[in-house]
Amino acid sequence: MWERYTWLGNQSGNDETLYLDNNGGRPQLRPGAELEGSRYEISINSLGFRGPELAINKPTNGLRVWCIGGSTTFDIFAPTNEDTWPFRLQAALQAALPDRHVEVVNAGIPGEVLSGSREDFESFYSRVNPDYLVVYHGPNDLRFAASSQAMPNQEPSVLHSLATFRMISRWIPIQTVRSEWQDHTIDGFQWSRIDRDLRGFLDSAESKGVEVVMATHAHRAHDDSTGLSARAQVGEGTTLLQMSPEGVIAAFAQYNRLVEQLAEDRGVSYADVRSAVPPDRDYFGDHTHFTPDGSELAAQEIAKAILHVEGK
Repeated sequence: MWERYTWLGNQSGNDETLYLDNNGGRPQLRPGAELEGSRYEISINSLGFRGPELAINKPTNGLRVWCIGGSTTFDIFAPTNEDTWPFRLQAALQAALPDRHVEVVNAGIPGEVLSGSREDFESFYSRVNPDYLVVYHGPNDLRFAASSQAMPNQEPSVLHSLATFRMISRWIPIQTVRSEWQDHTIDGFQWSRIDRDLRGFLDSAESKGVEVVMATHAHRAHDDSTGLSARAQVGEGTTLLQMSPEGVIAAFAQYNRLVEQLAEDRGVSYADVRSAVPPDRDYFGDHTHFTPDGSELAAQEIAKAILHVEGK
């Protein structure tokens, strides 16, 4: 298992790494990287995203979907590109729309936040010309929203190595919760930052005529869990947000309410991935990353939202 994921934390800047050496800036994947091991086979296209190359020119019958997020969109437990939920989304849409040429861009980058994804979206929009934007952010933005009370000195580059941490910590069902973390609550979060970044992305997409699908973020914990049960379900989430397990659960619930309300206020499509993927170990490899079964359910929920817009 360790061999499968060590590349996520390697940032030395040589040809064996997944990340570009960007001197502490936002995380970016190395265009053209191809990584193989006994349990994984991953390729990064020329845009710097996980998956195959796009057609040079968008076909006249083309339908392109741009999926943004962090490691949960990159889908780090998926051993191949074809096992990720964005690729499964492509398969579901192609089956439902046989007369269209469907291409889904997996623009998820482990460690990325909304502002970085927007930078890529605007940089590559003219090259990709997407019809849909799927917003599946959450954990990394929550981490930074919590930084005013928990981690005031953290820099974005810290997130590059968090995926490796998650791989290790998934095997530790009960995480240490420091006493000072009990005082960290969602009331101290910079919710205005998340709201601003989500609205800014919506503005950018809508100004370009791109349909937006806002997706809630799924995770392994039940909303009403407390005590040892919550600690086991949240796992590494306590360390990532530096909160009690109950606080982490409340943070995800508030983020998802924000996403749902924003989708309603702006009149954009909404995919309730949180409800579609049961909070169960069968569907999650750790607190937030899907197993193959979870990836399939997420893909089907997002496909349903897009097909509704398509009149299917």
